Amino acid sequence: MLTILPAIDILDGKVVRLQQGDYGRFKEYSVDVVDLAGDFKAKGYSWMHLINLSGAKDGGIESILPLLERLALTGINIEVGGGVRSIEDIDKYLSSGASRVIIGTKAFTEEGFVKRALKGFGIERIVVGMDVLNGSVRVRGWQEDAGLGMAEAIEALNRDGLKWLLCTDISRDGMLSGVDLNLYKEICNTFDGLVIASGGVSSRKDIEALEALSVSFPNLWGVVVGKALYEGRLSL
Repeated sequence: MLTILPAIDILDGKVVRLQQGDYGRFKEYSVDVVDLAGDFKAKGYSWMHLINLSGAKDGGIESILPLLERLALTGINIEVGGGVRSIEDIDKYLSSGASRVIIGTKAFTEEGFVKRALKGFGIERIVVGMDVLNGSVRVRGWQEDAGLGMAEAIEALNRDGLKWLLCTDISRDGMLSGVDLNLYKEICNTFDGLVIASGGVSSRKDIEALEALSVSFPNLWGVVVGKALYEGRLSL
């Protein structure tokens, strides 16, 4: 069974959704973040996906830690990312109530960082967020090209012993344009661990298509759903 992770993206303390990772193109939603997380939990969701967009863009995670602590009190498991620049940042996120921490930029710009994180916190607590645009990995809040192809990146992560890989399809993220099933087939074929899909979910049909794909590729573990929820295209 595919696990659905409802998403909350935070930018300057507000719930937003970017379009294709562009910080100049976003929509703000007037919702209470903690109430929303509690609603996810009440509806039976075991996980939520929380992204600190301010941290992803500029670095620094301190401003979101008090919110993370409040969200953790709802009892839902939180997968959090954005702004991780050090092993200490991972520790702060986990100490503030996160169940898993997403490493993005550092995974592709500092050799050995993923291995150190896995050794320090264990394979269940670390996710690598691989943000892809036209087959290339993007870093620093999707603003820069890492100079690394998707296949090359996955090969390195397999060597590191990574269990959890989150792949965001930037071209479709926040666009409600549907998911690229071929992209996730390729990733599931080559990655040794479990895969979480993100980007483009627009309706129940997209989730059903990924669910069907997971029958052939059992390592397709979950899917992140964001804008489709806020726009009313999917209900909790």
